[in-house]
Amino acid sequence: MATEREHGISPLLRKIITTTVSGGTTLMITLLTRQSIVESVNLSVLVGGVALLVEFLLEFDARLVGVEEVLAEHTGVVQQLMEGHTQKAQDLVEAGFTRVSEATRLFQLMETGRLGNGLMGELVHNASELGEDGTPIVRDFAQREIRRLSDMMKELQAGQAAYDGEDQDWLLTLTHSATVSIDAISTSMDSGFWGSGLGRRYLDAQRSAVRRGVPVRRVFVLRKPDQETPDETLKVAGAQAMLGINVRTVAMEELAPWARRPMSDFIVFDGAISYEQNTDEGEGPQAAPVIARTLLVLNHDTVVKRIQRFEDLWAVARPPGEHTV
Repeated sequence: MATEREHGISPLLRKIITTTVSGGTTLMITLLTRQSIVESVNLSVLVGGVALLVEFLLEFDARLVGVEEVLAEHTGVVQQLMEGHTQKAQDLVEAGFTRVSEATRLFQLMETGRLGNGLMGELVHNASELGEDGTPIVRDFAQREIRRLSDMMKELQAGQAAYDGEDQDWLLTLTHSATVSIDAISTSMDSGFWGSGLGRRYLDAQRSAVRRGVPVRRVFVLRKPDQETPDETLKVAGAQAMLGINVRTVAMEELAPWARRPMSDFIVFDGAISYEQNTDEGEGPQAAPVIARTLLVLNHDTVVKRIQRFEDLWAVARPPGEHTV
């Protein structure tokens, strides 16, 4: 087709020439063989028609082959595109189902685990609603709190969680959560604690624990008179005894040398977790120690040691009224 057009011969003209030549040649042959005029014309028309039909068939076949080649080419491209889109769609669907499955698994763990009771679902719901309308600082604050909570859960799983400085929440939450026992050792570090806001809230939480049947025991360790006022500590101990707390006191000089060190504050809740504080020396020769770190210890061996330490001091301590300075 392209060759014919390049030589200036159109397909229609070529068909006319082919038909004319075929019919004319047939007519001349029949006339030379002295056939009748009618038969010669009929035969020449027949041969020309056959030649024209063959020409059309050959052209049709050529065009059909071209169409098939074009279709095959486009079909390959379409298949490639479809395969690419299908794979992408499949990847998106699989990723979506993976996220849904992971979310479902996490919610099942939250709702069926020991930390369930709908609390985790409520946390997610409240956090999502806060994220829609909250200002940037509120959202950032909420995210940091959630991160802090997540980090604490991870630390507890490892056996110990830490908080820089003096804790304001763990102590009260543990006291409200206790159901078996609360055993505490109080040293001179607590001399100014009981008059503080946290100290008063802690006493109220202990009184609530006593009312719901949780035994609360505390040993006050008295140091030398030049380091603290024993009368003030005995007064605090007596006030706590009136709240239902089982209180005893012991002086450092009454302890055997092996029992005097290390002497530090701790509280064991339900025989399972120890609340402890690490201290740093304050600035200046007369400065009181400051709380540098608060610890929640779940390690079984460490908790057992704290329990034994408390029982050793409890065994030699006496009620406040029986102590003489």
